[in-house]
Amino acid sequence: MKRKELLQDILDQSYIMESSLSAGDFEIFEKALAAREELLKKLEQLPKEELDMEEAVLMRNVTEAHQVCVELLANMKDETEESLRQTRVELANLQRTDKAQTSYTGEEGVGTRFDETN
Repeated sequence: MKRKELLQDILDQSYIMESSLSAGDFEIFEKALAAREELLKKLEQLPKEELDMEEAVLMRNVTEAHQVCVELLANMKDETEESLRQTRVELANLQRTDKAQTSYTGEEGVGTRFDETN
């Protein structure tokens, strides 16, 4: 396979990765990432020659697509961390509410006030 064809295939996989990240589809992202890694290995095995103009443009596009993927992953990481933080806060609030409900009723799930005279 020629270098230009490999670069085009790498670019195609990079675009698939970018669009799958934008859509939140990690399964397709992982497949495209694996395919791109294989193509990159093949590219590394080719003799080292200076890139012609078309190859240089393809390489620049691959680099730009890679950078977009890195940014999307960083944004997803931040969103996930914020979501986890919010979930922890909500869980703590639920646990506090459950403890308050238990102490009010005397047992979990009973909706009447616990009366010590019973």
